Amino acid sequence: MDRKDDTRKAIEAADETGLVADEERIDTAEASLLALRSSFPRERLHAALPATHGARASVDRLQAELEKPAPRRHVLEREIESLRSVRELEAVIVNWWDSPVTQGIVDELTRIGL
Repeated sequence: MDRKDDTRKAIEAADETGLVADEERIDTAEASLLALRSSFPRERLHAALPATHGARASVDRLQAELEKPAPRRHVLEREIESLRSVRELEAVIVNWWDSPVTQGIVDELTRIGL
């Protein structure tokens, strides 16, 4: 089973909220997850750090959580807060996470139970 199938199953399971009532809403949720994943500035974050910096692991954990069929908001927020505390990464992570586009996507996914 590929990641798209896993994502669709997670979205359909969120239908218990009653908010994912039709195929169009499921498609929107899938597109939102794809947009969130593709907008994550992993390369910029890694480029801002020395190869041995410990925050690289936090960047990778955040990326791994984003790649899950149903990313958990509390895990994302934990890693975001960790990265905000790293001077070299603060501006990049804040500009991505706090942007209206990213927050709109996260809020939409939260509303449907992902």
